[in-house]
Order: sequence, then C-alpha cells, then structure tokens
Amino acid sequence: MKYVLKENIGSETRYVKMCLPVFLENNDMPRDFPLREGTKWEAIVEVDTGQILNWTKGYPATVIFLKVVDAGTYYLLDKDLDVIAKLEGYVPNTLIPERNGWGDYVELHIDSNGVITNWYDNPDYSAFLK
Repeated sequence: MKYVLKENIGSETRYVKMCLPVFLENNDMPRDFPLREGTKWEAIVEVDTGQILNWTKGYPATVIFLKVVDAGTYYLLDKDLDVIAKLEGYVPNTLIPERNGWGDYVELHIDSNGVITNWYDNPDYSAFLK
C-alpha cells in the first residue's frame, strides 16, 4: 500500500524510516541490537550519507541481513522528520540495499559509527510512486 503526501518527494526527502520485522528466521540479530524492540527493528537513515540516527556509537561493525518479504513499512521523511510518503509491503530495493533483493531482503553493512557503508549514492524513490 502506498501513500504519497507531497508531490516533490525526491527534492524534499532527507531521511527514510524503516520498520522491519525480525522473524525467527532472522534469529542472528541479538536481542540487545541497537534500535531493536522485540520482533521489530526500526531505524531512521539520512539518505545523503547512510547515517543511522540514534545509533549506539561504538557498537561493533556488523551486517544485518533480514528476510522481510512483504512485512516492512517504509517512510520518506523531510528535514523536520515529517512523513512525505509511506510504503507498506515489499522492500524498495532501489532505495534500501540489497540491490537484487527482489523486494524480499534487506542487507545493511553498518560501521561502528552507524553509517551504512553499502548505502546507495543515488537513491531511487520510484517504488513510492508506482
């Protein structure tokens, strides 16, 4: 399900918020993993840099690999963290890695400062418009 609240999403988007389920198949994510609450991992990422807001600084570099299928929710946010657009379901893999995830997978390489090192240089918001 898609909701677009503003027309110029490309020029106004500063952040993407990901609300991802942590299913039993993804049991390699520790319960004390930064930004995890129970069976949900929720993060806000600055789209220009791949920086995760509110990351636990100094947490060891890690890789998140989640099979999300159609259970995630994604928000495009403006500079004030107000929602511009919302997408429920398949992963918008033109915005959120993994590139060939077929909408089912998220793979994030996160350094100890909370920067996603495999974040895309030129994010594509088209999944929010289709």
